[in-house]
Amino acid sequence: MLNMTEEEIREFELEVFRLTNIEREKAGLVPVIWDEDLARAAHKHAEDMSINDFVGHTGSDGSTSNERIARETNRFRYASESATTAGSAPEKAVQAWMNSPGHKIQIIPQGDESNRDRYLGVGFSNIDGQTRVVQLFGSIRK
Repeated sequence: MLNMTEEEIREFELEVFRLTNIEREKAGLVPVIWDEDLARAAHKHAEDMSINDFVGHTGSDGSTSNERIARETNRFRYASESATTAGSAPEKAVQAWMNSPGHKIQIIPQGDESNRDRYLGVGFSNIDGQTRVVQLFGSIRK
């Protein structure tokens, strides 16, 4: 996966998005909608984690996911984030999140939360063998 082109990276991100919607649809939820601002914030965080060799929801600059999204847009009132190193294939990233109760609930929320996260952006990075995948779910401000 080293030396991937921008097109290959985008294909990876879109496949994670597609697989996430398949999981939502299996659970009877509406699909999420792709959002470029969320994708840009997710991609930048994935790159930050690859470059600095960590996995977490706090950026190397101390930023939260909501702060990183705010750098790209002010359209979202709520966001949730998933991050993983299981990014050798889109299927592995989504399966890792589905196997984690805390991450699965972001993909398949329950009750009143079930359709709150209507937008999704995915970021992928592989720098010097440090593979990271990030999903950012968001709800539009009203």
